[in-house]
Amino acid sequence: MSSSKHADKVADNWDREWKREQKEKGPSEGTAAGLLSRLKGLVGGSALTRKCSSILRNESGGDVKGVRLLEAGCGTSNIAVVLAGEGAHCCQFDISWAALEISKEVFDKRALEGRLTQGDLFKMPFKDKSFDIVWNVGVLEHLTEDLQDLALKEMIRVCKDSGKVVTLNPYARGYIYRMGKWLAERFGRWSIGYEVPIYTLRPNVERVDKRLAVEEYSFGFLLQLLVFKHLIRGFKPLLYAYAAFYEMINLVLSPLNRLPGFLLVTVVRRKAG
Repeated sequence: MSSSKHADKVADNWDREWKREQKEKGPSEGTAAGLLSRLKGLVGGSALTRKCSSILRNESGGDVKGVRLLEAGCGTSNIAVVLAGEGAHCCQFDISWAALEISKEVFDKRALEGRLTQGDLFKMPFKDKSFDIVWNVGVLEHLTEDLQDLALKEMIRVCKDSGKVVTLNPYARGYIYRMGKWLAERFGRWSIGYEVPIYTLRPNVERVDKRLAVEEYSFGFLLQLLVFKHLIRGFKPLLYAYAAFYEMINLVLSPLNRLPGFLLVTVVRRKAG
């Protein structure tokens, strides 16, 4: 499949997924969804948002103020809006118009600025070396290896010489997540489409440019439990109860998320000299 045809297929799939998620949330005031949203607000966002924003903060040197960030496949921008609140300049890029509409609502709700651009990940409309950090969460696992290479090449193109490409993807050694995904697929509850958890992106980066340096690590042992929500979608009271349990256990036992599990972090940079 060509990159353009794959992009069209991905756009249609994620438009449906984001619209379904918005419909699933329903009205917030006085509902279980509203109470769950308040819980997340009190602790600084969902467990996944808090952990991913922490990773990106660390990769930016501990402070994102003034840092130019491009989220290449932004989804609903829940992580980016946290970083924007800390002074980062956030450019949000996605192929899905539905995702960008939700992203706009997320930024507007916090009265923060986020530059929103729609387009193809394999041909981004940005100049070479434009951003300090080019990143995404949960994007490359939806691509075949050849398209992963194309995406990485494009992300590296728009990243400054002194910058980093940081990509976070479901980890192939996150066996709890993989078991939950298998169950969801077996019972016809998996709505996301093609996804293959990743062992490593080192071979991909080497194919793109042998002069690039790569660092990889994993985190999110408890975050793997997120996958089981797919099994109970459509049963809203149960889904909200499980979501609340998931957020609470990740809050109380947060040190366990330092252990390998849900996501593989791949950090790519140009070698000095």
